[in-house]
Amino acid sequence: MNAKRSGGIIKSLWDSVAFRLTLNYGLLATLSTLALTAFIYLQTVGTLHGQLHSTTTSRINYLTNIYEDGGKDAVIQAINELVAQSLDINREVYLYLDSNRKKLAGNIDKVPEVAVINTALPEVMVQREGVDLMVRMHTKLLEDDSLIIVGRELDEIRSIQDLIKRATLAAIIISFVLVGLGTYIFRKELELRVGLIRNTVREITAGQFRQRIPVVGSNDEFSNLSTDINAMLDRVDTLMKGVRHVTDTVAHNLRTPFTRILGRLRTAQRPDATSEEQLEAIQMATTEIESLTALFDKLLQIAEIESGAQRRNFEAVDISAIVRDVVDLYQPLAEESNIELMFHESQPRRVLGDSDLLATAIANVVDNAVKYATSKVSVSIDITGFNATRIVVQDDGPGISPDEVNNIGQYFYRLDPDRPGYGLGLTSVKAIVRLHNGHISFANANPGLILGLTL
Repeated sequence: MNAKRSGGIIKSLWDSVAFRLTLNYGLLATLSTLALTAFIYLQTVGTLHGQLHSTTTSRINYLTNIYEDGGKDAVIQAINELVAQSLDINREVYLYLDSNRKKLAGNIDKVPEVAVINTALPEVMVQREGVDLMVRMHTKLLEDDSLIIVGRELDEIRSIQDLIKRATLAAIIISFVLVGLGTYIFRKELELRVGLIRNTVREITAGQFRQRIPVVGSNDEFSNLSTDINAMLDRVDTLMKGVRHVTDTVAHNLRTPFTRILGRLRTAQRPDATSEEQLEAIQMATTEIESLTALFDKLLQIAEIESGAQRRNFEAVDISAIVRDVVDLYQPLAEESNIELMFHESQPRRVLGDSDLLATAIANVVDNAVKYATSKVSVSIDITGFNATRIVVQDDGPGISPDEVNNIGQYFYRLDPDRPGYGLGLTSVKAIVRLHNGHISFANANPGLILGLTL
């Protein structure tokens, strides 16, 4: 049972992203520490060996020069002085042997068996005052076959090597302890931060749609993630409210025409109804159904635009030519209404988009301007910051009060309920402009309205 429980605990730990991330980072830190320690070890020990070799070589060269200047007796005297005066005498060893390999001077009791001469011997066991010593020696054969041996104990280097090994072992143990502690702390911190998100998601799933994730801490990754998720939830809430509003409005807009259709058809069903009344009822029902069909087509078109599926048809189009064609199309309507429709010509200006959709949006805006204008409508194209294109449509009509600006573009919203239509024109314009990563702006012209489409 304990083994099964332990296996479950290990599995839960391994399934934790925080545990795996911290473990991987800790192992990487441990390996980096070991690599650094190995580098320091090699550099330190290598330097000590180099210094030892340099010291023994310089001593050999010194005694060789003494021999060349003063002979055997001078070497004996020099070694005796070195043995007597050297501060490192407990670490340095000297030995001078004659041609028969008998000791002439030095501080070694037992003469080592030297098989190789005129070279450095890595490790040789010698005796001094009855104590075995491991030394690194350097030998030099002189002209009279006498032999000089200079060496230095390896205890100091071995002590440093042991010290580094112990420090490495301690570093490994400390690293593993820190990895374990860091894994625990990081996992708890991550569980705390992620737990806030999970709890909020569970509450939203249970139907509490107004819940939002608490933003804890400064501008870190989790705070940014919480802010982004909250913004997404706000957007979803707005869309849901929009769907409910659209559903309610569609139901309201359908009830009236269906009531009219039903009333006229029941009138036509009366036994005393004349053929003219029946024909009139059929024509009226046909007109109402055609109007409802146009309404549904408009709603489907807006939904398709908002889905972004039509971005695949985007290409570089001349927005100046599109605006000119729309203005030419509405010139007869404007003249019929005694409205002066002007287009301020501009250089060809290309934007990335769908020409049909852009023409539809511009046509809706120009159509509204002509309907509400008193005497004139002007259309122009400006270049704004960041090389954006702005289409400006200005009329001299009644304009829009500041309180109404936020309502413009909502589904089925109409400034003048007495005018025919369903209030979807600017809704489709907003959807098209949003599809092209643009925005709509409104400003009062006093009198009139200035509407800008920035692409």
